[in-house]
Amino acid sequence: GLLAIPVIIPMLMLSGGSTPMESMPVWLQQLMQLSPSTHYLSLSTSILFRDAGPGVLWPELAALTAIGLVFFGLALRRFRSSLTA
Repeated sequence: GLLAIPVIIPMLMLSGGSTPMESMPVWLQQLMQLSPSTHYLSLSTSILFRDAGPGVLWPELAALTAIGLVFFGLALRRFRSSLTA
């Protein structure tokens, strides 16, 4: 649990909720595109404030799905290797 704090807190602070993504350096903006919290924040603000439809939301949904599949694949591989060991 304590090891998650140095990962989760910066991820949430840099997701674009407390500071705008445009004020970050370009390399950090590109790095934060790998974070699911960035896409979730963009998705939720689009729905809540702009009443966006599926045509606007599909890139964020696709990114969240891709990130989720990658994490699921990594977890599945780790689980399978723990069963054989």
